[in-house]
Amino acid sequence: MKLKKIVSLALAGVMAVSMLAGCNGNTTPNTPTDPVEPGVAGVSAEVKTLVETELDKKLPAYVSFADSAELNSDLQSSVEFAGVMDVLPDYVYADQLTSVAGDIENRLYTAVGATGVDVNEIGDSDVLEAAENVSSYQIDDAVAFEVYAVSSAIGENALKQMIAEEIASNYGVQDYKYSIENTNGGNYNHEYTVSVSTYTKAVNSTGVSGVVGDIHSGWTGTHGSIVGGGVSAANPSVTFVAVQVVRTSTHQ
Repeated sequence: MKLKKIVSLALAGVMAVSMLAGCNGNTTPNTPTDPVEPGVAGVSAEVKTLVETELDKKLPAYVSFADSAELNSDLQSSVEFAGVMDVLPDYVYADQLTSVAGDIENRLYTAVGATGVDVNEIGDSDVLEAAENVSSYQIDDAVAFEVYAVSSAIGENALKQMIAEEIASNYGVQDYKYSIENTNGGNYNHEYTVSVSTYTKAVNSTGVSGVVGDIHSGWTGTHGSIVGGGVSAANPSVTFVAVQVVRTSTHQ
């Protein structure tokens, strides 16, 4: 009997030590985390938030924002060819998103596999109706894009705001159609993915001195460093921005 009591006491002691160790934090319970919604990570998601909140545009559920590694790579490889003349003259005097030269736009057009539709038309009823006029039950993806340049002196938050304003004002994403009333070409549901990519690089201004002054002759005041004197920075840093819209279609 005494032996049984000794064994019981020993086991009780072991259990007590184990429980104490657990209470001392040697094992920690799993902390539940909110699931990450697919396809909303990165700068694209932040731009979407600005479009919806600060600019008060209600986006339909079938329009999503998601970063694209392919777009990042395509933008970088395309603008590696860009020199300072590809961003003049607007880049120099306008602290806003501006157009880039056609050769850079054409390179990105090829890289992303653009299909010739504009971002403000990709979700229009007439465009969708034409796309649905196919003999099969599958429509190829449509890809539209825009590319811009802006001074890298613009802050990151301000740049995202500029992109959001451009999308909200000129893309019409809130009006993209999920389906169309006239279904002579078939019955399809259309979804859209908006991707935003940025890439900053220095552009070589060798040989440009005086050119900007010639283009904008007569400027005075704050533009004195440009008029007659060319570009003051030897290698101005430019942020290039690409916004891509991909439309995917599924037969009902």
